[in-house]
Amino acid sequence: MKNILENEKVFEAYATIDCCYYLLQEAQNKLSKSKSPVEIMIDKATGYDKLEIEQMKKDVIDLLNQIIEAKKIIEVDYDNERKILKLFNYARSSI
Repeated sequence: MKNILENEKVFEAYATIDCCYYLLQEAQNKLSKSKSPVEIMIDKATGYDKLEIEQMKKDVIDLLNQIIEAKKIIEVDYDNERKILKLFNYARSSI
């Protein structure tokens, strides 16, 4: 693992990882937020819920890829992120 102050590129990689994990937490919070029955019915009727989930999947995959690239720069294990990406790819192929 490289020191955060080693150089600009390493510092940027740490910042990227931190930001991506924050955005992943925000996505999780958004998904876990409860909706009223009326909101649920409107989302289902318009198809918005499916579009929202698909967009969120794309965003999460992008964030995971950014984390992996940043972890490669600072020479840290990124197996967990790779496993999660594999789960997303499996889920996409089964839909």
